[in-house]
Amino acid sequence: MRGEINSREEAKRKQAEEWYITAENILAFMIKPNGQELTSWQSPPEDLQALFDWRNAYLDDYYNPEDREKNQWKKQLETRLQELAKILHLEEIITYLPAECQRLTLIPHRFLHLFPLHALPVNNSYLMDLFPQGVGYAPSCQILQQLQLRQRDDFQSLFAIQNPTEDLDYADLEVDSILNTFPSHQA
Repeated sequence: MRGEINSREEAKRKQAEEWYITAENILAFMIKPNGQELTSWQSPPEDLQALFDWRNAYLDDYYNPEDREKNQWKKQLETRLQELAKILHLEEIITYLPAECQRLTLIPHRFLHLFPLHALPVNNSYLMDLFPQGVGYAPSCQILQQLQLRQRDDFQSLFAIQNPTEDLDYADLEVDSILNTFPSHQA
């Protein structure tokens, strides 16, 4: 009985949020663990075009062949993330999350996977700072559910592709850091 109560208390502290881009607008779904409760939100139709315009400007700066150091992209990043938070109505959406929520799993749709949603500014802070147990990502609700149901009592292996194109500045450091947590590993 005590374990069941602890599991329920732990479940209250976790929440998933999925964004879904339709042909008419942007939808957001706040999902409590085990699908116990679903809260939905939808944007006004004009936000969809604003999102596409934002995406195009962001990617144009990022992939600008005349700015190999990405100076323009870096210069605009903070402002652009503020704009994205407004387009996605992040401050409104987080009001649907329970106050005791400690961990948030984001499930972006389509091209939203490309952007650092955990770093969006909200309430004079950043989204990732609002959740003491962190902000994670899942590619879809179905995969998140499969991962939650999966028993991994003896997790001893990891498959990681480090930096195949050699253009990810910190990938080597990240993978090396993670590898140290596994008792036996191959390079």
